[in-house]
Amino acid sequence: MATDKAVATQSDSFELAGYAPDADSAMEVVKENLRGDAITEFDLPRVKVPAGGGKAWVIPTFEGEDITETLTGVIVDWGVRRQYWESSTSDGEGGPPDCSSVDGEVGIGNTGGISSVINSYDVDGKPAAYEYDCEACPLNQFGTAVGDDGQPREGKACKEQRMLFLLPEGELLPWAVPMPPTSIGPVRRYFQRMSSRAIPVYGVVTTIRLEQLRNGPNLYSVAAPSADRRLDSDELARVKSYRAGLLPMLATVQATPPTEGGDWPPEPDSREDDPGPEHE
Repeated sequence: MATDKAVATQSDSFELAGYAPDADSAMEVVKENLRGDAITEFDLPRVKVPAGGGKAWVIPTFEGEDITETLTGVIVDWGVRRQYWESSTSDGEGGPPDCSSVDGEVGIGNTGGISSVINSYDVDGKPAAYEYDCEACPLNQFGTAVGDDGQPREGKACKEQRMLFLLPEGELLPWAVPMPPTSIGPVRRYFQRMSSRAIPVYGVVTTIRLEQLRNGPNLYSVAAPSADRRLDSDELARVKSYRAGLLPMLATVQATPPTEGGDWPPEPDSREDDPGPEHE
């Protein structure tokens, strides 16, 4: 595993297509192909922390799937996501959450009249969805989670994620890498180490490994990020140019309530495996 010392060292150039000297022209190709369409996290290759204590990442490719023990690239952006399912059983698996947030601050859904409502949306004169203040929401408190066996758990009923956008070598668009509750702590501490040295998260080449932990009879995987090296001044300038071109196109999926009935939300995310405690 890379140490903090590695953050300050330089090594051979890390060839990322988005950071090449012609990065501006490469982004022009992306813009031309998309013709103004926004890129959502659901459009990008999605690489998840494996369930059941798996020690390898599964990466979707044109040819199928690649298996690798590490993810390496530059984290060009990240965000907070929250999702809540009223059912902790298979009724909710794979279906849309009852409430979700794309910024970690305001949730949109219908959770049965939770007291943190700050707005509502009506369809045919009846409330169809509500806006909730995530910070004040009681479902965003430790100790509110319920396991599949119906027993209380230490975590939060509303599951929090960190969505990392990791640009790997040779790619023009990043991967969407959701960090489940059990991996938020290691990611947060990694970001704090970068901050303590005044290094932006996108200013280093990051490698993310997997560690296998146990909670009672359950094995689960935890992401372990580390810095391979710091980008040099030319690379950092190209990264900033790349971000300036990418971020306006990288839109979050807005959980927009329905205006004419029908299923909502329209872009459900899958539930993340969460066998361990949430807090560190």
